[in-house]
Amino acid sequence: MYTVTTIHPNGERVREIVPAPLPIGWIKERLAGGWLELIPQFDTYGDSACVVFGDEEAKLKSLAMNPVATYLWYACLAPEPFRPDTLHGPLVIITADTADEMEAL
Repeated sequence: MYTVTTIHPNGERVREIVPAPLPIGWIKERLAGGWLELIPQFDTYGDSACVVFGDEEAKLKSLAMNPVATYLWYACLAPEPFRPDTLHGPLVIITADTADEMEAL
């Protein structure tokens, strides 16, 4: 089982429990289509390991900045003084019940 949290630019969080396997199309629906981009170094959400996807073309599409997701990403980069970018549009955060499920992503 996966816990999928979608964070929208307005701060709204939608949490869903989804059985494995998790289809890529299902993730893309939460991002309103577009090319999937794995957000680098965004590897922790709360106390759980995670993977995070966004729309690769979010800035080109002029999607709104996502301040909550950007803040959470910066927390993962905490020791780094340089902040590489900001995140835009909805973001999908995926955590798993087990390490094996996490590796299967």
